[in-house]
Amino acid sequence: MFFLIAREYLAFFDDPSYFDKQNSHVITFVPRRCRGHICDYAIPEMNDISSSHIFMETMVPTLTKEELYTKSTGVWHRKD
Repeated sequence: MFFLIAREYLAFFDDPSYFDKQNSHVITFVPRRCRGHICDYAIPEMNDISSSHIFMETMVPTLTKEELYTKSTGVWHRKD
């Protein structure tokens, strides 16, 4: 399952109608719960892509939507 999520993510960058690998830099905002899938499977295969990945907390079961934004557990960033 994790591999399939990463494959679908990479398919976007392989389509030249969406992304120009030679002239573009991608900045992605990803739910934090997907960090492992993207970091472990997708990013290692993105050798020829300039990218920044921002992983943000989007769901904490004990917090309301308002508390999530005021009591955020943080943001994690990775530049490749």
